[in-house]
Amino acid sequence: MNTKYHTNISRMSLINASANAGGNTVRAAFDLWTAGIKVTNCVLVEKQDGSFAVSGPKGKSNQGHEVKAEFMDHKLREEITALAVKVYEGFTGRCVAAE
Repeated sequence: MNTKYHTNISRMSLINASANAGGNTVRAAFDLWTAGIKVTNCVLVEKQDGSFAVSGPKGKSNQGHEVKAEFMDHKLREEITALAVKVYEGFTGRCVAAE
């Protein structure tokens, strides 16, 4: 667990997406608070092997430049994944495994 900051998921919306070409499926979008920063529109992804992972938001600027946020700290990414999976399980009743 991240000992420096409290991490919390403040909103989650379930998504009924189709799997992409790699077999991964976006299951939910969520907002995240950590270290005094709110990150909106993160995603919870179910991988082809059934494990789950999170990604920061991605998009393009009005000039077409890529804009994204990435979770570079492995332990923080694991913590966020575990939290997102817990909330997802609560909404869906599914029991799933975090990456």
